[in-house]
Amino acid sequence: MIEVKMKTRNGYKIPVEKALKILKRKMETEGVFDELKERRHFVAPSEKKRLAKKRSEINQKMRERERNGK
Repeated sequence: MIEVKMKTRNGYKIPVEKALKILKRKMETEGVFDELKERRHFVAPSEKKRLAKKRSEINQKMRERERNGK
């Protein structure tokens, strides 16, 4: 679970806006937003495989271009 403490080490309170910004950053780094995006619509297993294959082909082409360009 993600949590943001409202007090600093010195005992001062953090403004709510800053705490929300910290929370958003933590959620982004842990991939919560990506997971929410994925769960919005059901994707069949066959569709997931097809998309993963397509992504890997694109990545492979990009790696080949980098190798050939250097």
